[in-house]
Amino acid sequence: MRVPLGYKFILGFVAVVAVVAFAPPLVGVLGYSPEITQLLTISVALTVGLVMGWLFSKRFARNIGVLTASAHEVSQGDLSRDIQLPATSMPDETHELTAAINVMIQNLRELVGHIRSSSQQLSGAARDLSGSAGNVSASYTTRLDMLPPE
Repeated sequence: MRVPLGYKFILGFVAVVAVVAFAPPLVGVLGYSPEITQLLTISVALTVGLVMGWLFSKRFARNIGVLTASAHEVSQGDLSRDIQLPATSMPDETHELTAAINVMIQNLRELVGHIRSSSQQLSGAARDLSGSAGNVSASYTTRLDMLPPE
C-alpha cells in the first residue's frame, strides 16, 4: 500500500498536535508549574515533529539518491541491473518511480537485444552479398579472359 509523501508529513503534524493536546496533563502529573508544563509541552512537541520530519526526509532523500545514481548509470549505457530501494512498511512515490524506471530499463534491454539481432542479420546478409558480388566479378573476369583479343 503506497502512502503519499504528503500524508506522511500530515501524520507528523497530527503527532505534534497529539503531543500538544495530551502532554500538558501528563506533565502536570509531575507537579510542575503551568509555565514549566507549557515549556515542556512545546519542547516535546518540537522534538517529536523534528524527529518525524528528519526520519521522513532522510528516507526520501536516500531513495532519491538511489534513483539519481541509477539514472546516471542508465544514461551511461549500463542496463545490467534493476533499481532496488530498501524495503519499507510505508512505500511512497519514490517506489512507484522505481518500478516505472525498472520497466523502462527492461524495455531498453529488449530494444538493445532486437538491435543486436538485426545488426547480426544485416552483417550476415552483407557478407553473403559481398561473396556473391565477388563470385560475379570473378565470373565476369574469367569470361573476359576467354574472349579473343581484337
